[in-house]
Amino acid sequence: GEAAPEFSDSLEQNVRTTLEGRGIEPRIVEKMVDTLKNSNADGITLANRLLNDQYSSVKGYDDLIKKASIDHQSIRAINQALDKADSLISNGTPVERLQFEYNPSKFEDVDVGVLREGATEGQFEEAYQFKTNTELLSKNSLGSASKQLMDADADLRVAEFRLIEGDSISRIQDDPKIRKEMEYWLHRKASSSRPTTMDEFHLVTHDGTKTIVTFEDGALKFSTAP
Repeated sequence: GEAAPEFSDSLEQNVRTTLEGRGIEPRIVEKMVDTLKNSNADGITLANRLLNDQYSSVKGYDDLIKKASIDHQSIRAINQALDKADSLISNGTPVERLQFEYNPSKFEDVDVGVLREGATEGQFEEAYQFKTNTELLSKNSLGSASKQLMDADADLRVAEFRLIEGDSISRIQDDPKIRKEMEYWLHRKASSSRPTTMDEFHLVTHDGTKTIVTFEDGALKFSTAP
């Protein structure tokens, strides 16, 4: 196997200086650095991102990056959110329109949002909730991610799941419970007492292929993202 990439002393020092410069409490900085160093390539990826201050002025950025003090799984989740931010920016979204970690309630929990023109917070053209799975995608994980966006003021609501290595789109398509849950959130919920629905589920397989699930012409549609 390949040697694990090295978390260099200079990278550690630069990250520490950057975080302290943002005014993050020293004990949180220590935990963040410790967790980054113990998270292999994911930690190095995030450490290098922290040195690039592209998103440092985005509302919620400190709340997002402080999650790096928790564990390796949290570092994966931060990278997932920043991957989405990168793709939004490369598709022409101005960085001023981004907001991270907007979560005034458990049913209004937006990991990354694109603000509507002129909005300062909480009113989104696009709202995303991210999950890096540790087990096969289930009906419950779909439901819990969807609930987090249920009260979001957003024109487009998307939950993105990074699937584990052993999971596949064909397994998900063939699971009647998952299909039923997807249909509920993408369509049937519109006739309930809380009529907000999800617009898309994004499923990213281990090789990086993204499948977008929507509800069109009375049925679930699975399409591969370009």
